[in-house]
Amino acid sequence: MLGHSFLSRKLKTLVVEDMEHVKYLEIVCALLEDANPQLRIVGVDYAKKIEQIRKEELELEQKLKLEQEQLEANTVEVEPRYDESQNNVNKN
Repeated sequence: MLGHSFLSRKLKTLVVEDMEHVKYLEIVCALLEDANPQLRIVGVDYAKKIEQIRKEELELEQKLKLEQEQLEANTVEVEPRYDESQNNVNKN
């Protein structure tokens, strides 16, 4: 923990390169910036990530809409059956 404390006070600029293999790089960088407001991170394209997330969201919405339409097309409404024998039992 001491290293993190020392590092966060001393680090002013972080250059990020060749980090495509890091799955949540933008989130990690955002957390670092949040923890150290004077830190400047270079090499992270937040706008590109936001656009990618919006595109994925749109694709998921379209997929969901298609699945809902398919479900509705395969849905059959069933009328409740009137059973004469149950009616007689209830009258007694």
